[in-house]
Amino acid sequence: MSQAHKSSSAFKRIEKALGTDDTFKLPVTYGDLSRPEMFLEGLRAGKATFQDLFCLANANPFGLTDFLFTPYLKLVGTPEQVAHWLPLAESGKIIGSYAQTELSHGTNVGGIETTATFDHETDEFVTHSPSLTLAKYWPGGLGFSSSHTILMARLIISSDDYGVHPFIVQLRSLEDFKPMPGIELGDIGRYATVSRSGTYKSHPFRDKFVYGGMLNGCNAIFFTSTFQLAQALTIATRCSVVREQGRSFDPDAQHPEMAIIAYKHQHYHLLTMISYPYAILFAWKSDNTEQADFKGLGRQTAANGAEKARKMCGGHGYLAMSGLPEIGMDAAVLPADMAYVDLYCPSEESQCSAHGKEFLNLEALTEIFQHRVAKLIHKTHAKLSGELNVTARAYIKVFILEDCIKQLSLIPKSVPGPIHQVLHRLMALFGLTTIASPIAPFTSTFIADGYISEAQIHDMTVLIDDLLEQLLPEAIGLTGAFCFSDGCLRSAIGCKDGDIYRHLLSWTRQLLINVEANKNGGVFRRVGWEKATKPILDENKVLAGVPVRVKL
Repeated sequence: MSQAHKSSSAFKRIEKALGTDDTFKLPVTYGDLSRPEMFLEGLRAGKATFQDLFCLANANPFGLTDFLFTPYLKLVGTPEQVAHWLPLAESGKIIGSYAQTELSHGTNVGGIETTATFDHETDEFVTHSPSLTLAKYWPGGLGFSSSHTILMARLIISSDDYGVHPFIVQLRSLEDFKPMPGIELGDIGRYATVSRSGTYKSHPFRDKFVYGGMLNGCNAIFFTSTFQLAQALTIATRCSVVREQGRSFDPDAQHPEMAIIAYKHQHYHLLTMISYPYAILFAWKSDNTEQADFKGLGRQTAANGAEKARKMCGGHGYLAMSGLPEIGMDAAVLPADMAYVDLYCPSEESQCSAHGKEFLNLEALTEIFQHRVAKLIHKTHAKLSGELNVTARAYIKVFILEDCIKQLSLIPKSVPGPIHQVLHRLMALFGLTTIASPIAPFTSTFIADGYISEAQIHDMTVLIDDLLEQLLPEAIGLTGAFCFSDGCLRSAIGCKDGDIYRHLLSWTRQLLINVEANKNGGVFRRVGWEKATKPILDENKVLAGVPVRVKL
């Protein structure tokens, strides 16, 4: 059985257990639940996913155990620590989380100020947040769900600061789940040790191993945000196929109106954005440097793409029941690590030699991307954030395109040729629209030095039009390949069967305010009618026929 079929079967099992397999039933998330009720619903869903054991990383709010806690433990834990903690985590006897970010600190890991001070008398590490702004405020699962966490804190021994280290800390009792009276226990990883006498020893590559563990978090955020973008695009594509607007240009058309996906503006944006999650997922298994930088790019791409997908659905996209408003996040920071990327040597050629259909060759597009990043790197001497962000994005795009070529070459021969052809066209669209799109950011950086001529840009726009025409019939298939179930999307306008209007009406009738009004003869809470609406109408009856004067 393929991975896609396994995933689909798991979704069906879990949704049946949760009672969300009836797609015409209003999802509980739209049922006016209070924050505490939402949390309890999350626990119920997390328990069902965890018990299914298919993909524990999806078992929110318990999924961080499998997503961050155990990978970090395996990377930096001693054999004794791994032997003790790993079986507990994998069997569900403890629930893990990862506590790094402080309230006043974002990406500056070196600036973490939470301390773990070794107490020689008690043989314990005493953790302390020196001020209110240094609380571990953001970490997921920390509030009510996890029993243990990997805490990132500064190791202090006899007033000496040894930098940021990971500590396993028990947060709550496993008997009644009440918070522990204080931070009771802490361990540091296998690449640094503290003897009972307080002597510190460190592996020469300790910092790199700790950093590698942090990249698990970057990788998780990148992977999640990419699939959030894919969710938004799946919803927008399905809605665009069904939603009709404007008169058809074909006099023989069966319907007087056109599906909005037929409009060039609509399918241009949809297909261009669909190329992004495919391209990024091709490259997601990468070296550490690229993983850290993908976090910023992935989050920014997801945020921008989800917002654009929402707008492309018109008024329907603004409905909470569309599932779109809750997708996306903001990300304005690219890691400063990008200042230290491997440099590309600028090409000795001052002019790109490709023309016409040669631009469909991904290697030719990669050369253009490489030329751009080389010029930008050599231009960026000072570490100015604006310049560095442009250069960082240019570098990441080179890496993505290079890895797309590699992954396409690894597709088994058993895969039908048309699938390979569609994927190649999609990656060509990704590359060409990055260079020649009038709406793509930083397009001018490709043509600033004259490496690409106006005629070559024209060739690219012609090819983009051809690719859009070829890929338009594949839009539903490309988004369907992400295998999102209706229960996963929770979108009335993104349902797989395309019956979006019946779903919208069915869910709307089940909203609590409408259910309550129907029980009361169509009036929502008679007290509202008696104390507000009726007095206004009665007052207007008295004023009927009296001319209204407007004072300017």
